[in-house]
Amino acid sequence: MTQYTQTWWAAHKDKCDTTSNFSSCFWEVQGLAAMDCTAIQPSACSFPMSKNFTAKDFYIAYNIYGINQVFNSYWRGMGNANGLAAERVGAIVELLDPLKNAKVLMNEILVALATGLQFLNVLSVAGLIKAVVVANQQSPQVFRNLMLIGTTQTQVIQMSELSNSLSGVVQQYQQNIASSLPLIVNDLDTFIHFASTGQFQVNPLPDISSASDQLLIGLQTYVISRALTANNVIIARANATNIHSLATTTDGGLAYTTGCENGYDSNNMCGPFWYDNSTNTTYSLDNLGSMGDDYAPVLQQIFSNWTTPELLLGGAAICTGLGGSKGQLGQYLVQGTTINSACLSNTQVCSWDLDSLDEDHEFADCPTQNGYIVNGCTGHNGCGGEDDGVNVPNGYIGQYLTDPPELECVCNG
Repeated sequence: MTQYTQTWWAAHKDKCDTTSNFSSCFWEVQGLAAMDCTAIQPSACSFPMSKNFTAKDFYIAYNIYGINQVFNSYWRGMGNANGLAAERVGAIVELLDPLKNAKVLMNEILVALATGLQFLNVLSVAGLIKAVVVANQQSPQVFRNLMLIGTTQTQVIQMSELSNSLSGVVQQYQQNIASSLPLIVNDLDTFIHFASTGQFQVNPLPDISSASDQLLIGLQTYVISRALTANNVIIARANATNIHSLATTTDGGLAYTTGCENGYDSNNMCGPFWYDNSTNTTYSLDNLGSMGDDYAPVLQQIFSNWTTPELLLGGAAICTGLGGSKGQLGQYLVQGTTINSACLSNTQVCSWDLDSLDEDHEFADCPTQNGYIVNGCTGHNGCGGEDDGVNVPNGYIGQYLTDPPELECVCNG
């Protein structure tokens, strides 16, 4: 079909009034000059019907039509997500209550919103994502429109005002979707590139208009991560550790109850911990300014409504391996022909030191937080008045949990 389409264009482009416009010329030759598949506009591009179609011509026609319909539904899906985005981001900010002066960059919000394309389950995501990413070589403007990498939007938004600003953000991205459509169907090589993925030749065509939940996952993950960072919260991990196994097999038991004695819930959560069985790593949150804070109910709400442990916690760990999101989010987004969503969560990740009782070695790769094991915790976790005890963070996993000094009372709250 690639060769046929190229041959067709070479033979017909000089016959058309709009010789530089592939799709319009194609419809003109087919006797369907009224067809306009370049716009986000209902009914302008209808199902292709013509007695002049050969089988291969119909194949071209249906792909032009299919690209138009999918992008129209993508545009509508973003529009349908507009009010929902403001509502959800408002709820996230209310729950996490980031510091009043916490800010985010408009370009980061736009890129996070654009990643929603990756989370769609109404398309073969891998094929469509590959088409968009590889389009960076064939049609860089389509890539920039849809992935927003390199955007120059440097406006700073206070997180407390973000919910009110999202309507303009979503509308701007809708404009980018609309601008991409004519770039694809009007240019022969770009059209062939997208059509060859096979994503736009199915019947029925995928409808993205009702996929608002999926389109917002990237944005929600990013906002949660930034709100945690604004509140001086880090992600702490215990490598090569299954917290449930630790709670049930440690000789002599653990220093305090973890909430993991009975296993994990459907999200692989127990108490304040998430276990990633793909890497045998246990994660928790740690407020560096208030180490006794219990984030179990917060994480339960986050994972029930807005994102997944894999994106928020596991993603941050992968991002750390990439060097951390110290530059723009877009710098970490493209890997080869795929999109890497890891750095949507760029909260700092620190690894518990599993082998040390030294007050200067709370973490293996981060500085020790103020107050670690030195402030005492009389009255908590059964620590009596004669023993001030040793205080550790609520989600702590380290030697004070598994093998504390003899007769030492340890508390995590």
